[in-house]
Order: sequence, then C-alpha cells, then structure tokens
Amino acid sequence: MAEQRNISQLTEAKLQGDCDSSSRSRPKRIEIQIDKVTAQRNEEESGDIEISKLCQVGANESSQFFYQYGQQEGMSSTYTMLEEIISSQEERRLHQQFQDNMSFTGRNDSQLKMKISCRVPAYTVFLDDGSRLELGTQDFIVEVHETEGYSMCNLLADIANKTKWGTCQEPAFWYWDIEKRGLQVVATDDDLTMVFQKFQTQKIVSFVVEFPVKPAYKSSMTLEAKLDKLPVRRNPNLSRESSSPTESDSESGDEIEENVDPTWMEDDDIFMEDDEVFVSLGLRAEDEATRMNLGHDGVGFNGREADIFVNDSAENEPRFAVDKENPKIRQGETFPCMEDFRMALKQYAILNEFEVHKVVTDKKRYRAECKAGGCPWRIVANKLVGQSTIEITKIPNEHNCMGTGKLVNSMASKYWVAERVVSWLRKKPGLGTADLQDKLLEKYGVEVGYQTVWKGKQIAMDSIYGSWEDSFASLFSFRAALLERSPDSIFEIATKPHGDGIMFDKLFLAMKPCVDGFLQGCRPYLGIDATALNGKYKGQLATATALDGNNWMYPVAWAMFESETSESWTWFMRQLEKAIGHPPSLTIATDACKGLDAAVKEVFPGIEHRECMRHLWTNFKKYYRGEVYDKNMWPAARAYKSKKFHFHWNKIVAANPEVVTYMNQHHNHKWSRSMFSNDVKCDYVNNNLSESFNNWVKKIKDLPPVELINTLRLMTMDLWDKRRRIGSKLNGTILPTIIKQLNAKTRGLGHMKVHKNKDSAEVFGFYHDMTPWGHVVDLASHTCTCGEWEMTGKPCPHALAVIPMFPEFDMATFVHEYYSIERFRIAYNGSIPLMTDKTQWPEVDMGFKLLPPPLKRSRGRQRKNRFKASHEPGARKQQRCHKCGEFGHRENGNCPLNDPQKRQKKAYPPRKPKKPKTIPADTISPGSLTRRIVNLVHGDDEVGTSTSTISAKRLLVLSQNEGTEEVASKEPTK
Repeated sequence: MAEQRNISQLTEAKLQGDCDSSSRSRPKRIEIQIDKVTAQRNEEESGDIEISKLCQVGANESSQFFYQYGQQEGMSSTYTMLEEIISSQEERRLHQQFQDNMSFTGRNDSQLKMKISCRVPAYTVFLDDGSRLELGTQDFIVEVHETEGYSMCNLLADIANKTKWGTCQEPAFWYWDIEKRGLQVVATDDDLTMVFQKFQTQKIVSFVVEFPVKPAYKSSMTLEAKLDKLPVRRNPNLSRESSSPTESDSESGDEIEENVDPTWMEDDDIFMEDDEVFVSLGLRAEDEATRMNLGHDGVGFNGREADIFVNDSAENEPRFAVDKENPKIRQGETFPCMEDFRMALKQYAILNEFEVHKVVTDKKRYRAECKAGGCPWRIVANKLVGQSTIEITKIPNEHNCMGTGKLVNSMASKYWVAERVVSWLRKKPGLGTADLQDKLLEKYGVEVGYQTVWKGKQIAMDSIYGSWEDSFASLFSFRAALLERSPDSIFEIATKPHGDGIMFDKLFLAMKPCVDGFLQGCRPYLGIDATALNGKYKGQLATATALDGNNWMYPVAWAMFESETSESWTWFMRQLEKAIGHPPSLTIATDACKGLDAAVKEVFPGIEHRECMRHLWTNFKKYYRGEVYDKNMWPAARAYKSKKFHFHWNKIVAANPEVVTYMNQHHNHKWSRSMFSNDVKCDYVNNNLSESFNNWVKKIKDLPPVELINTLRLMTMDLWDKRRRIGSKLNGTILPTIIKQLNAKTRGLGHMKVHKNKDSAEVFGFYHDMTPWGHVVDLASHTCTCGEWEMTGKPCPHALAVIPMFPEFDMATFVHEYYSIERFRIAYNGSIPLMTDKTQWPEVDMGFKLLPPPLKRSRGRQRKNRFKASHEPGARKQQRCHKCGEFGHRENGNCPLNDPQKRQKKAYPPRKPKKPKTIPADTISPGSLTRRIVNLVHGDDEVGTSTSTISAKRLLVLSQNEGTEEVASKEPTK
C-alpha cells in the first residue's frame, strides 16, 4: 500500500503534476448518445471495451449526466436509475433501444472492479485572479479497473478530468455508511480501501463531492476541529490595520462607510457566513445524499425485484398526455381543448422553424396554412361531437419550404411566452425581461420582442400570484390561514375608506417563533428601517431585525405601509410593542428619519436609541467640511471611553462651535460607543443590520402583497431550518465560530508588551507617533480599561494578548452567554407555521371587498436599485462649482455667490394698448376701389352691387380712423 496522504497533500501533488493519471491504460470506449442513438468504437492497445452513455435529461436542461457501463453483471439497478431519470416516452423508447444494443454486444469487461458514482452539488470556483466561476450540479461516473493500489491520488486525478476547482479549494468526499446510517468522509487511502471492501458485492458506490476552502477535513476530526480548520475572512470594509489597537486608537483618516455588502456585520473585522458553516459540517452533503436516495443500500439505487405495482386507472377514463415542450402535431392527435391545441401548434411551429397564416378558427374548428410561399402544408382540426376534445383531422402534405431560423417568429405570442417562462419565474421571480429574452433565444432559438416578452411575463406573474386586485382581497384569508397555524402570532391589517369602499392601508406581521427566539436567544438589540417596494404597490416594507450569537441577521417582524410618515411609524411601533413588549435593556438603532424618531420616543420612552453613524456622517458633510471633521468624527464615534471621545469632540467644537447646536437639533441620539450601554453586548455604530435585510429581500420586492409576505415566510422557514441543523451539530458552550474569530485575532499581537500579575496583567504599546499607551486587563472580572470587553462581551485585543499566557484558561470562559450554543439553539427552536395553497385558505367575509390603493407607478421601466449617494461606490461623479469650490451644484445653479436678484424674473409693467393706425388721404392710391369708396361716402349710387359689400367693409374701417374726414373731403387723384 502506498504511503498514506490526506486530501490536502494530494491536492498539492495534483497541482504540481505529481499524480500521473495517464500512466494507467485506458480501455476502448463506445459512446452512445441518446438523441442520435449512434455508436462509435475506438480501438486502443489494451483491447478492452467500455460502453458509455451521454444522457441529457429534458427536465433539467442545464445538466448533463454521463454514465459509464462495464460488465453486465449487477446492472439492473443502474438501469432502474436511468428509468427514473428519463421521463418522456420518446426517451424511454431510445433507452429501450440502447438496452437492446447492450444485449446484442454481449461483451463484459472482466477487469472492471468498481464504479464510483459522483454527485457534485452546485458550487463556486475561486480562481487565482480573484474572480469566481459558478458551476451547476454535475453527475459523472469514475471507473476503477483495479482497486488494488488505487489511491486518493488516482481518485483526484480522475475527478480533475471531470470538473475543476480553485487552488484554494480541495475536494471533500462523502459516502453513505450502511452500518452507521449516516454520511462518512473519505480522506485517506485507508478510507478509500475500506469503502471498496464494503461495496465489493454491489461494485458501485456513490460519493457526494464538495469543494470547500482549504484546509480539508480528516475523518478523525471532531466537529469543533472541523470548524477550527474552517478559514475565516476579513471584512473588506475595514482596513486590516484598524484591527490593531495601536492604530485604531490613533486613526485619523477619513473612514468612509460605503454601502457595504450586508453579509458583513461591519464592526467585526472577521466573519463567517452561515452557508460556509452549513457546508463545512457536511449538512449540504446530507441533503444531496437524501436526493440521491443513498439510504437504501448505500449506492443510490433502488432495486425493483420485489415491486408489484398497482395503478388506479380506468380503461374508459379520458387521458391526455400532451408534452408542452415537444408536442406531437400529426393526424389523429387529440388535445383537451382548443386553447391547448393552439398553444401546442405554436410550440411545434417554433421548434420546427415555420409560421402559419390564413388562420380560420373558432371554438369548434381550426384551419391554417404555412406562411411560406408555395409550401403545401396545411392543417385542419375539429372538435369531437359531444366532447371538448380537439382532434387533428387533416395534414395532407409535408413542408417543402426553408426554415425561418432565428428570425422574429410571429408564432411567439405573449401567451406562448407566458407558458414558457412561468416555470422560470416560479423558481426566480426576480428574472427581468431582458433575462427572459436571452433564455428564450438560448432554448428555443427564436428572437422575441421586448414588449411581447414583458406582456407575457405579466400574464405569467398573474397566473402564479393572481391579479393585482385579488392579491389585496385575499389578505384576510391569508391572515386567517396563518393564525390558524400559529394563533399567538401578531398579524394586523389596517384599512381606510376610499370613496364608497374600503381600501388597504397598512399591514404588520410578527410570527410567534421569531418573537420567542428574539426574546430568549438574541441580544436585546433591534435595527429598524424601511425599503421601497418596486412593484405595482409603491409602498414601503418596514422591518425589525436582530442579531443572533453568530452576528447573523435575525428577522423579527415586518410591515407594509404607504410612506414613511409619523403616523405610519407610530402604528408600526405600536404593533411591535404588542409583539415583543418591553424587554430589559432594549436598544433600537435607526437611521436619520424624523417620523421614526418621534415614534420610538412615543412608544418606547426611555430606551437606548442609537443613530446610524453612516447616515449621520452623510448629513453632517452637507454643512461641515474640512480636515478636522474627517479626522475626528469617526474616531469619536468608535471611542469606547468618554475621555477618548471628548479628546476628538473638543477638536471639532474648537474648529466650529456651531456644530454643537446642529447636533443637538438634528442628531440628538446616541451615536458614539462611549454613549452605549454595556448590557446589550453590541457595539455597532452603523445600522448595517437593516441593510442586510434589505439585500436579503431585494429580488422579491416587486411581488404582490400576499405573495411578498408568504415568500418572506418561506425564506424565514428555510433560514430557520438551516441554522437549526447547524446548531444540532455543535457541541460545547460557546459557538465555534466566535472562538474561531477570537483565535484568529490573537495572531499579530506581538507588538504588545504584557506584564502578568496572577489573573490580571498590564498591556503596553505605542501609537504611530511613538506615544505610549497602556491598559489593565482583569481576567477574573472580564474587564479591560479600554472598555471594549465590557461592551461587546468578547475579549478585546489587549485581553487576547494576555489569555494565551495562561494555558490553564479556556477561551470560552471569557465570552458572554449571548454567544453560547444554547442560546443559538433556542433562537431557532421554534417552528415557522406551515400553510397550504391559497385554494384551501379559509373564506373570510368582512362585509366588504378590500380594494387596492391607487396606483402610483411611474411611467417606464421600474428601478430595482436606488440612486446611490455621491460618496458610495458606483455612484456618478459629483459636480463641483467653479465659483465657490463646493460640491452639489454648478456655477450657474444655486451657488451662494450668485446674486439672488439675478435669478428672479424681472416684473415688467403691463403693456399700453396700441393706437390705431391712421391712413392719410394722400397715401391712398387712386385705384378703382378707392374711387368707389369716395363715391359711396358722397352718396353716389354708381357703385356696383358686386363691390358694394367690400366697399362698405373698407369704408367701415376707414371711418374709424382719424383721417376719415380728410379722405372723404378730397377728391380722388387722377
């Protein structure tokens, strides 16, 4: 047996080219592709034959399953699995043909000893350049022709030929142990040999392969050791230098808090996501094992030797097996109704690249021809007598025209689009119109216009979630169904009159398991904020979120209302008070919202009200700019001691005393750590907790109200289940992720000098300017003079420099119980209420139909993302005024240096009425018209009747002028 090496060593050997997979002789291969049923034989030196099959499953177009077959002995279970995969009748026919080919060849591979069926769940490849590559689920077979001498190095080489992973990752192999009834890890050559021995009779074993970040796990490791090996990541929003107390105390730069990735709980510079812990504990591998049905015999297949199937069908029962993706259009085919036939014909025409026209149709008959000129193809369908069934009666000729290719096909109507995209939207409701266009082009090879796809998407969304009006009308039924499952939950719906009816106003939901988990398992800290909805309902989604022991976002309650007014926030806080009461040491963190500030003060008087420093700083910079503010505001906010806070604050006040008045008027809540209470064990100065929730629900904010609330319930249920399973795998007192973070922070503290004294010590160091600093750490009382340990409940860097010098102490003894495994389990111990579909909800008669609020949707495509402020990453460059040098306006705009009077519109006096123009007599031409006017004035009757009307009108005009008398008194000039 070769020298024992674990997976980490073998991965390094693979990367360095130590494993030579080409040294083993490769057998002949016969590749049979299901859709073509073709065979290709390649003869090589060994003379052996191996049969492989490439099967593309129609139900999952993004995955390809590659199976390899060797000897025919014991292959009935493999065929059983293929029968479960291949669903359509055509694929079953091809599968039967493949089996006939297998029996015809009659060849066995006597050297084939074992097959390893590998399932690779969807994972992310971390490339060396820092980019990521998302790969879907993969299934493949690794054939072992000689188990003797087959090592982990050989297995890695075979896996490398099938898939890829980054240099910072390495494969982790799991298999189902029949005796232990659970998943076991394969890490060494001995583990692999033992697996071969257990499954030597079946000659096939199923592995779940994952690619966690190095280092890999060993089978002998405990769960705590596995978590200890799990690498942690540093918060990119905080500089590495700021984690050092010598540099954080002297930090003077402008700390710009960006709109950060909400997965980072900003103040902890080392963080571990729940997905990473979930994978590392093997919980996702258990899910994959359940999907592969590994519990029966350990190889993922169920034999059918004892199956005696009894169906429940009747011979005269009408059944329609219409394949909507690949419909059969031929004479004699039947369809349930005319709508199904039309849709099947559209799908058939798009797949076969032709169009129809001259359509004559009604409820009983259908007739159409091919649109191509000269093509004889036509179709006739009629309704059967006494039934709703539609039968194709005539297709006399075949096509002789060219295909339409990828041109815009008129058969792709909005209803066709709706039927195609409805399954995609059920899985991902956030898919946009452009994304659906690309998916339709990729799958069906047809270009569909944007408006057609948009309309089809709306039809599909209505079919999934119901209409806009029905979504509001079913709110009371949804409330009754949820309270029936969870009576102690708080679910309130507020209405208001609208014309002659009743209109929706506000909604609040706090499920009982979320409230109990917050009160018993989380810290008394709530972040409250609202995010704008971008569907038809242009309201606000308000939320109250907490923190669990791992500093993971914990949703407690959410609400919907029209806008962020004082009345709406007060109503929300009243309902929140009804749900959680007044827990001791309750702390609420909010943004700079006046309506919310007044509501918190009214409903929860006397509590600690924190204000988000990031929003405070954004507003502060609008009025006060300069180096003194940049260097002192953030250090003052992050100062744990009041003396350190006043050191920076006095510099700000000395630069501009008006800052005190501004802060007292607009930002009079607690915004510095020196003002926080030590009972909460949370030192967050930013409300990124609420930002995490906003990012969590970003893709569902355009759903109708009922579906939005129900989707939030389902998302919470999945989150609870994942974290509950994580908690069930943990042992000890303190969460291993917290211990891992603290152990990581103990590194890099060599610049601190420690002087021990029993169970306490003095820690000294120097700032950047070589100014000395010193703190006293008391391990017995869990205190440090810097103030961080008392406020966070976790040892500060000074304490972490002292604790390793006392080997008899355990790190877990210095951490507060808020971070305990017991509290983490309690937080997720409740069961989120399960609900049926809407057709089974109770019917509630309120005496009125709840009307939706008036639409306030703006024209055009709705924005998914908000406009970013100028200081946030990805925002547009801010304009600078060339006159005053300030940002936010241009020189011709609202610059304070411009004269205000110049910008005012000049008020002109009203215009005087114009004097009528006079026509002197000497300016009139001696024409015939002038002579006739003069004769008319003198009473001469020689004026003709044909010109009398015109002359009279001209005379009336001239009579109003001042020179009329002069014109009339003079004789006409000859």
